[in-house]
Amino acid sequence: MLRSFLAKKYTRIQYQINHENFLNYASYRFFSLSLLVTFIAVALLQVAGLLFHEKRASDLDQEKNSLLTIKFAFQEYFTFTLI
Repeated sequence: MLRSFLAKKYTRIQYQINHENFLNYASYRFFSLSLLVTFIAVALLQVAGLLFHEKRASDLDQEKNSLLTIKFAFQEYFTFTLI
């Protein structure tokens, strides 16, 4: 009787631990995916703004800086997710 009680208790605790681990993993994946989608959306908006914008001499420096910003944003994102 004690053995069956402990077995049920152990099974319930294992289920709770597995469920909590899954929720932590799922929330991490959701956060990671939402961060990636945000970076992609910002990059697309910046690229679209660069494509449909009348270019002047001063805008070329801004375009170069924008592309560098996109590059560094992706580098930071992938560095963050790999760590």
